[in-house]
Parts: sequence; structure tokens; C-alpha cells
Amino acid sequence: PSDQDLKTVASNHSPYFYADESSFKVGTKTLSQLAVDYLNSHK
Repeated sequence: PSDQDLKTVASNHSPYFYADESSFKVGTKTLSQLAVDYLNSHK
């Protein structure tokens, strides 16, 4: 989340990790497009 200090937040392997779900939509679209672009370039 934007209100968190990146130097003090828990790492992604910590039980205290918090995922900001607002970024999931953008991340999913980005990685999906990356996969499509890769597959289209290797026909």
C-alpha cells in the first residue's frame, strides 16, 4: 500500500506480508500481455 514504508514492511515470504489487491488487475493484465507477446514472437 502507498502508506507503507518500503524499508520496514514484511517481505513476501513473511506471515505478516500484506498484498495490496488493487495492484492485482494491472499485474495480471501486464503479465498476460507479456505472455501473448512472447508467444506471438515465437511462431
